[in-house]
Amino acid sequence: MRPSPIKNLILLLSVATLFCGAAFGQDLSSTPRRFEGGGPVDVPALASKANVIVRGIVSDSETKLVGRTIYTEYTLQVQETLKGGARSTLTVAVLGGSMGNVELVIPGAPKLDTGNEVVFFGESFDAQESFKPVGVFDGIVPVAAAAGIGASVAPRGRPESLDDFLEEVRGLGRNR
Repeated sequence: MRPSPIKNLILLLSVATLFCGAAFGQDLSSTPRRFEGGGPVDVPALASKANVIVRGIVSDSETKLVGRTIYTEYTLQVQETLKGGARSTLTVAVLGGSMGNVELVIPGAPKLDTGNEVVFFGESFDAQESFKPVGVFDGIVPVAAAAGIGASVAPRGRPESLDDFLEEVRGLGRNR
């Protein structure tokens, strides 16, 4: 029994759709990427939109369900408040996380570990009990070590001195 021309056409269109779809597929690999295409962050815009800016160290994390969405809440031990009211701790709510056998993975979402240092630009979330990062995830600026400059950040795509960055942000926090 010979396949009909219509079945052949359907098979051909299915195969073509599969190959074309693969060519335009979204990369959901574990490589961290930014939603804005990996370009530099507009630090003055972050500072302007933020209700709070702090430099802190991650001391704890907990996954919570807010409405029907999973968030990971990180507790920061605040080293310095650059904008907003002074505080000793701050809760940061980041979209994504795991609860039991359910996991919400958001490409580009930072996964912070205890001891990580960050500069955080936050907007009110959850009736001001916690804050979410400004600009999806742009508001979380990790602090790292860089050769020749010591503690550094790279919000603009290149390492820069943490001290210089903090001085800039302090000025932006005072002007807003």
